[in-house]
Amino acid sequence: MLRTDATNADYGAGGNIHPPFKQHCGQRLANAALSIVYEKGINWRSPTYAAAAQTGTGEVTVWLHDVLDAGLVLKDPHNIHTAGDCTKANQCAFWAQCAWASIQFDDSAKSWVNATVALTSDKQGMVLSASPPSGAKNAVATSYGWGSIPIMTVYRADMDGEDGQLPVLTWNRTI
Repeated sequence: MLRTDATNADYGAGGNIHPPFKQHCGQRLANAALSIVYEKGINWRSPTYAAAAQTGTGEVTVWLHDVLDAGLVLKDPHNIHTAGDCTKANQCAFWAQCAWASIQFDDSAKSWVNATVALTSDKQGMVLSASPPSGAKNAVATSYGWGSIPIMTVYRADMDGEDGQLPVLTWNRTI
């Protein structure tokens, strides 16, 4: 039996468990059904974490599964408008409420630092960059959108402009 999932994390509404934007998740599920049940040539899978390696000081390259030839595209996060005050929420919580990309370093505090996201030159992967804290020599882990409110900015380019455009799914993994 094949299992399908369709995320609505990128269109969530902060802590609201009944987000108002449902058409995106519905289109993603419809695309999965068209592919699986009706054997239409639709690739319905979101890109997922495959592997990562430190590629520079404070830089980690992440490779993904299920990225097509068209590659990836960066987009403004939709749910940043419905998340509320992310700075305040993140200061009050044990773990990030609004979760961007981040890198964990090997300093004495094992610090997590928010990272900027860019695409690899072939648009098939992601490059996370952050300033290492004092005493850090290496990155030891990465995360992307791993929190109560995932702030997702990377999507499959082949579906740009469609309701069912697929985001890179969240992860929290050691390198």
